[in-house]
Amino acid sequence: PMLVEVDDDVDDATSWDARADQAANKAAEVEVDARQAIDNVKALKEKSEIEQARQVLLHHQKAVTAVQKFVSAETLAAKAAPLHLKQDLQSAAQRMRKLQADLKEALLQLQKKFASEVKAEEVEAKAEVLERELDPLENEHMQQLEEMMPGINEKI
Repeated sequence: PMLVEVDDDVDDATSWDARADQAANKAAEVEVDARQAIDNVKALKEKSEIEQARQVLLHHQKAVTAVQKFVSAETLAAKAAPLHLKQDLQSAAQRMRKLQADLKEALLQLQKKFASEVKAEEVEAKAEVLERELDPLENEHMQQLEEMMPGINEKI
């Protein structure tokens, strides 16, 4: 667990402005990166890309969690801050919660995509096995038919 230290003995409005800006900047930074990773999930085609995207999303999920803890701690410490700064911090905390939910949803989509890829591969493998099993029978039947054809032609 990551410990977040917050100095809540601040009475200076300028200091609160700086802290709110820092929280907003951290939130915006992880939000942009995470949203880009979420958008990339939709364009995946290959099974190998899915695992890589999953790792990227998990990395972003950890980063969002760290920023979410920081913003939440700042929000709690902002008792003495001006009202508009408290609202900004609460808004940033809400965005981080939404982003965390979106990351979770993207991970679920990846899991479903991976499962469908695996299932498609299994179906394809089964079809190949069936085809190989049917080929010898087909060849045997064709050979039997060719052997019978001269006798049928003589009777006609």
